[in-house]
Amino acid sequence: MSKIYIIGLGPGNIDSLTLGAIKRISSGDRNYVRTINHPTISYFHQEGVEFDSFDYLYEEKEEFNQVYETICNTLIQKMDEFGNINYYVPGNPMVAEKSVALLIDRLPKDKYEIVAGLSFIEPILETINLDPIDGLKIVDGIGLKYTDIDINTNIILTQTYNRKIVSDIKLIISEVYGDEYMVYLIHGAGLEDQIVEYRNVSQLDWSENIGVLTSIYIPKVDKEKHKLYDY
Repeated sequence: MSKIYIIGLGPGNIDSLTLGAIKRISSGDRNYVRTINHPTISYFHQEGVEFDSFDYLYEEKEEFNQVYETICNTLIQKMDEFGNINYYVPGNPMVAEKSVALLIDRLPKDKYEIVAGLSFIEPILETINLDPIDGLKIVDGIGLKYTDIDINTNIILTQTYNRKIVSDIKLIISEVYGDEYMVYLIHGAGLEDQIVEYRNVSQLDWSENIGVLTSIYIPKVDKEKHKLYDY
């Protein structure tokens, strides 16, 4: 029976690849990756494993929704054509991956299998010494709205991979937290060359390190230090 294996590549360090992911990479089935802009792609090159990527869609399509729709449709077509196929995404397939959500929504359960990977969240939590039991909200930075913000909990913003997105985010969170509120820019969480920048909101988009492995962490407001309120 044909099936799409949806595999998480972890946060970026090859050592973080799960045994399940390695087995799928060496399975001999056709491989498709959402993007080659991820450090673990070097493992494919190292092992001589061929793959196709969907990076070209980000140039062709005007909206991200169109990209993910096309990825979903193409993968289903390839499954029907070739049988079992592998689809690889950064981090954990169940965390902030819209193409995966579309596949799960459209396919019966016997037509896909999730091979979990370590997400980018765990290395971020280790970096900032945060226990999520203290409160954590994970929000897509693309299209961020005021209503997405909650000053009473810690927030991780994902998909903050270029300066334009970060600039848009800065305008929104400055209205909520103020220009001088301190936040973290975390680049390459979990990698040996990880970079952490502690900046005030007004300087958020000044960083020269913003890229595909960038996330923003906003600590919850300490009401004794900052007199901020929400609805």
